[in-house]
Amino acid sequence: MNDLQFRNRTMALGFASIPKVILKSPKVSMQGKTTYAQLMDYAWNGSGFPGRDRLAEENGCHPNTVDKAIKELKELGLITVKRRGHQRTNLYIIEDITEDIIAKLEPAGMNITPLDDKGEDDDKKDDQPKKKDDIPYERIVKYLNEQAGTAFKHNTKETRRYIKARFADGFTTKDFKKVIDFKVSEWKTDPDMMQYLRPLTLFSTKFEGYLNAAMKAGNRPPDGGGGKTSIPNVSNSDFLKEYGLK
Repeated sequence: MNDLQFRNRTMALGFASIPKVILKSPKVSMQGKTTYAQLMDYAWNGSGFPGRDRLAEENGCHPNTVDKAIKELKELGLITVKRRGHQRTNLYIIEDITEDIIAKLEPAGMNITPLDDKGEDDDKKDDQPKKKDDIPYERIVKYLNEQAGTAFKHNTKETRRYIKARFADGFTTKDFKKVIDFKVSEWKTDPDMMQYLRPLTLFSTKFEGYLNAAMKAGNRPPDGGGGKTSIPNVSNSDFLKEYGLK
């Protein structure tokens, strides 16, 4: 199966978009890429627990082939597998794509850059880094600080790791701004949630979910209060429970 056939297969099956750094890497087998796409499709908030037999049936292969692909993804650091107990399926956690993982996946001399952004605004020059480290960390963190009233530093190793991972997934500077605007409008006036207006939360594996929610919210009529869109705060309770804070 070549790259085009893989793309068509995953699209036909409705799998989530596989990060470009994985899709383009010759160090991940085609079976590994397909299995990773399956796990992404089952993941909710970054993890899921589909059975190996189900994965094998959907992929048209033997369960042993799935086991081999899972082992490969674990060794590359792309997933973590946790046992959930007797007669229960394993929990598969989709890990953030860190600088170390990117270096491991990219062959020498290869530079996997984010997907093209066809926007015509001032952020376009930042959306397509020409070099591996040409990512607008300072611009993104400065925007977060301005909107949320925070004082995070752009050169913190952990902050850069999350931003770089999202760029490796194909997101752009405009996407970061959309997520920031959306979560600020939702959390800034909530005493329980305002503390989560931070890179660790906003730019984690939930980023795509936040972005999709922001895009849907953008189609709703404004509430008349300063031009911000009014978003019903329906997910905060689940968010706090997930992190063991409620």
